[in-house]
Amino acid sequence: MANKQDGNHTPSPPSGGLTFETYKAGVQQRKRKRVGKKVVRDEKVGDNWDHDRKKFVKLQKIVDKENPENKRYYKHVEDPDTGEIIRHVDEPLGDHQGYGSAKKKTKP
Repeated sequence: MANKQDGNHTPSPPSGGLTFETYKAGVQQRKRKRVGKKVVRDEKVGDNWDHDRKKFVKLQKIVDKENPENKRYYKHVEDPDTGEIIRHVDEPLGDHQGYGSAKKKTKP
């Protein structure tokens, strides 16, 4: 069955391909490279909503597992209006632990 593109339906991208997520005020591009079912490189570039600042900021994030000797985590977040660097991380992937869902929960 052929995919149609009309006002109600947009075809999904091929596995491991390029996706675009469109927001009210910006666009974010995501590219994944797969080997079999494993994602070996994940890139996000574009606008990302910052809840603290209540506006879109520029994001570049790369998780690279492709080269076993040099697995890297890179994230750069910048305010497009002021040029302020909100966050910049460039480290070996093995050092990037305890963030997001891997964060340890504290008991009250």
